[in-house]
Amino acid sequence: MAEQTLDGFAISFAQVSDANSFLYQAKAIQLFVAGDGPNMDTGLANVKAKLLILPAQADLMVFPKYSQEATEHLRRLGKAAEYHEIPGDGGHIDAIYGIAAVGDLIRGFLSQ
Repeated sequence: MAEQTLDGFAISFAQVSDANSFLYQAKAIQLFVAGDGPNMDTGLANVKAKLLILPAQADLMVFPKYSQEATEHLRRLGKAAEYHEIPGDGGHIDAIYGIAAVGDLIRGFLSQ
């Protein structure tokens, strides 16, 4: 099921996307420093917003452990950060297709 979904997504993405653009996006993600500073802590010092971190529970591309560590790091820096996981066994794609499962959390967070 997940493999078929990913194959379908890849085919439709390839039909409307430029491969070179994808490479530039991947490189931008690799070079990104949170908060636009010379390093992560300096950049995060500029963050003033409350943060809601919602990784997909079964994500094997961006492991939830990394999001947990980021949340703890943000809290050590005195930032207001909430952490919850999007339930499901669809992996990375649950962040799209499973988002309704955390809809109440998102609504509550946005209403603060």
